Parts: sequence; structure tokens; C-alpha cells
Amino acid sequence: MAGATMTFAYDDVGTVKKIIIDWLSDDATADVVGTTKKISGFLLKGVTDPDVNAPDDNYNIVLTDEEGAPILGNCNDDLLLRDTANIESVDFLLRDLAAADACGSGERPCVSDRITVSIDSAGNANEGRLILYWMGSV
Repeated sequence: MAGATMTFAYDDVGTVKKIIIDWLSDDATADVVGTTKKISGFLLKGVTDPDVNAPDDNYNIVLTDEEGAPILGNCNDDLLLRDTANIESVDFLLRDLAAADACGSGERPCVSDRITVSIDSAGNANEGRLILYWMGSV
């Protein structure tokens, strides 16, 4: 992907940790992909923040594990259809597949892998930020 970049910064202090992901979409395909370092714990929340050169409306972010399985596939909400102008926050709660609503225990998706972050439909040479909050396993 010519022109696509994704950088990762890690705030590993304390119980709740952050991965700060700044990205620039490809100037031809409007996509960008990158992989975090290995984390082990539970994903809590994702925050998307469009930059000055904001991505196109309804761009998508997909998180997959090292086997290629979608990490947010069993959550009530995901990172699809992000907004072009507004900061948006999504709490990652696993849904109760039988009742099709949030689990009473507030379970979160677990991960013990490097996470691949794939962004598509962001527009040509547009920018944004994704912040993933996660809690390390104890």
C-alpha cells in the first residue's frame, strides 16, 4: 500500500492500559493495516478520533487475532461505520447469544495475541486515531 502508515504507542502503566494507533490511509486503496505488539488481557473500549484530514464517513475498523478470527465478533458493538467528524467511543461487552443482549457479568473479549488492525473505506490519504483500552490479565 503506497502511502499507508500505522504507528503504535503504548501506555502500559497501571491496571487499565492503552494502545494509541495513528494511521494514514493509502492514497490509492483507502485502506491501511498494522499489527500491535502482543497483549494479554481483556479489551474494554475503543475510541475513534478523526484527524484534520478526516476519513470518509462510515469507514470500518476490524480487529483480528493472530489466527485471523475477529476479536469483536461476539460483542454488542464493534468499530464498523465510524463517523467522519465526531469522536466516538464503543464499550466492548460480549453479548449473551441466547438472549441477544449484554451479559449481566459485563464480560469483555479476551486476547492473548498481537492484534491486527484493518481499516477500510477511509478515503484516499486520510487520517485518524484509534485508542484501544485494555486490562491486563492478573
